[in-house]
Amino acid sequence: MCHENKNYGCSFRQRQQQTTKTAAKMSLKATLSTLNNAWIISVLGAGTLVFLERPQLFLGTVSLSAPAVKVALVTSYALDVACVSVPGRIDDQVAKAIAEGEGSAAGKKSDGEVKSLLERTSDALNPATLNAGVALAPVGGRTLVAPAGWAFAIWGPIFLGEFLSVAVAGAILTSSSSCFPIFRKIVLPFVSAHFFQCLWCASFREKYAKIKGGMLISGACLAGTAFSLGKVNAIVVSASASGSYTFAQYLLYFFPMSLHFGWTTAATLVNLNAAIALDAASSPLTLAVAGISTSVVAAVGGAAFAILRGSPVFSGVISWALFAVADGMRKRIRAEENQPAQSAGGSSSTSSEEPTGMYGAKWQLRVSTAGAWICAIVTAVVGYRAAGPVGGYVPIGSS
Repeated sequence: MCHENKNYGCSFRQRQQQTTKTAAKMSLKATLSTLNNAWIISVLGAGTLVFLERPQLFLGTVSLSAPAVKVALVTSYALDVACVSVPGRIDDQVAKAIAEGEGSAAGKKSDGEVKSLLERTSDALNPATLNAGVALAPVGGRTLVAPAGWAFAIWGPIFLGEFLSVAVAGAILTSSSSCFPIFRKIVLPFVSAHFFQCLWCASFREKYAKIKGGMLISGACLAGTAFSLGKVNAIVVSASASGSYTFAQYLLYFFPMSLHFGWTTAATLVNLNAAIALDAASSPLTLAVAGISTSVVAAVGGAAFAILRGSPVFSGVISWALFAVADGMRKRIRAEENQPAQSAGGSSSTSSEEPTGMYGAKWQLRVSTAGAWICAIVTAVVGYRAAGPVGGYVPIGSS
């Protein structure tokens, strides 16, 4: 033990050890940053897709045992949580921009603050001062697919639900369990989904926004997550027809995966609109067409998928996302309306040209609201018809 004023060498060694640890951490961070580049992420994404579609190339004809299934479930989930925990993604900046914009939408900002919120996009897209979060926020952003902040609270039930799912499965699942055949079928797409999401965590960063078309990489990774979870959903829905699990087992094991599927599908559309919005060459008309058509596709696709595949949870999540997009547009419009009233002398703008991000915003509010209600109604109807006998879950479309 070191004694003050008696062993100065000990203090020096402690500082040296701390310096060494700090240097090691910085070196590791630099190495990871170097490895995180567009080509590597793209190759890993392509490899994951091959693994998903042609698993026999990696595993041969091996039939996974219960212990192997449990290890794969727990490991892939833990890796995803670790990747999500790494700060610095664009959605961190979006969250900050949303918080700054809330006061403007409520009319609580000063004249200068409101103006900066509504006119900051040009500075946000400046390569030297790029702030992607600002360009993607509901208030002051460019994209018309900008969900209100409360929409992202859905990640809580998703991650908590999947934690309980893999934790319980890891603890009690055996080869004789009634749900084991389902888990053995879904384990590979489940693993692929979480690995794709890890790749999204790596690529949804400003360094990719500075690359021409770089944001499409994160969009592709998120689409890979949704595609993989779509396979999980198809297996679960198919198994329900034979009564392979009870309603309680569905809620515990598979409901969080259904939420995850719906939300990553919606998030993929948000991500693709973000890629368009972060391209400074995109005109207001382009942004408006992309945003409004996205709401139409989401509403029609969500409702049709629920009806044809017996997946009311999917349309329910799409409804949630569309309500959030509508709320985001409502806040943007309110902030714009507050600006003239708070300008010097109370005079309003005489310009007839709507600023980027406002062009088509009112139409987006109408379309996304209508789409949200359509999906909500479909969710209620399909969900009611999907409820089978007590203790069972038989979605519509199953035979």
